[in-house]
Amino acid sequence: MKLSVVMAVYNGERYVEEAIGSILAQTYTNFELIVVDDGSVDRTRDIIRSISDPRLKKVLLPYNCGAAMSLNIGVWQSTGDWIAIHDADDRSMPDRFQVQAEYVRARPELIVAGAQISCFGDADVSPALLREREQALNQGESTLHRDRYSVCPFCHGTAWISRAKFIQAGGYDPGYKIAYDYDLWLKLFRLGPIGKVDRVLYEYRIHASSLSNHNKRNAFTERLRCCVRRMCESDLARGSGMPRVLVIGGEYQCRIMKTEVAPYCPIHVQAYHDSGLAGKMQSFVHAVKSGEADAILQMNHPSRAMMTPYFQFQGLVQNKHFFNL
Repeated sequence: MKLSVVMAVYNGERYVEEAIGSILAQTYTNFELIVVDDGSVDRTRDIIRSISDPRLKKVLLPYNCGAAMSLNIGVWQSTGDWIAIHDADDRSMPDRFQVQAEYVRARPELIVAGAQISCFGDADVSPALLREREQALNQGESTLHRDRYSVCPFCHGTAWISRAKFIQAGGYDPGYKIAYDYDLWLKLFRLGPIGKVDRVLYEYRIHASSLSNHNKRNAFTERLRCCVRRMCESDLARGSGMPRVLVIGGEYQCRIMKTEVAPYCPIHVQAYHDSGLAGKMQSFVHAVKSGEADAILQMNHPSRAMMTPYFQFQGLVQNKHFFNL
């Protein structure tokens, strides 16, 4: 089974050599490594050029195209049956590829396989934040499909993807600057089963800059847009009409949905609810059962843990009548 490892890098002089080294040191040997330099202006290109290994293919783009397009270009250059993604500042355990190869051989129905991670960072990133990110990305395999609209299934850099299914899904959408990987997972969930090795095979580097409020807002908005867009294409598809939904969330969440998401997605929001939810729960259920609304979209608000089992008790089905975002 030939593997194509694809890495996109932009101004990654601090860590790219270490990341490449962790790939070239793998115990699994039947792979090629395609490194796409996305128009770097630091020493990244010199570092890439200095590495001599017959498995390494270097693609030097003349200008910055963005991570999604750079990764697409790398996949187009690939020749393997499977694509492994690797971020340019992370590290893979030496037996990562071997373990994942055995995993997909044992489960030929899978089209994607991720893995568990450990997080590390510089001194300005607190251990509590590292553990928080690990917990968010180390969800077990059994709930991946059910929670696909609320939780990212795995860290991007851990993924093994069937090349044929990657192409069928249309690859990464360059319209997303942050959530392009999450959008790809939602497209691939529609094409086949996705698995996850229950073992840490990847070390994910957390930067303090990625934890800024600006980045958090942009990431939140992009994630919501791709969730709503993809569910409207599949789970909420209504032919030529736009799905009619009720949105439940906090004031900030509803404002983002109203001003930054709904205007850009094929959806008609009938109402936003951010207070007094307990007295409105039955009306939400009635609206869906009567056909006045197609679904309820629940943001990650404090009442969700109570409302989800209530909706289920009333006969509503998750990812059909209500969605947790």
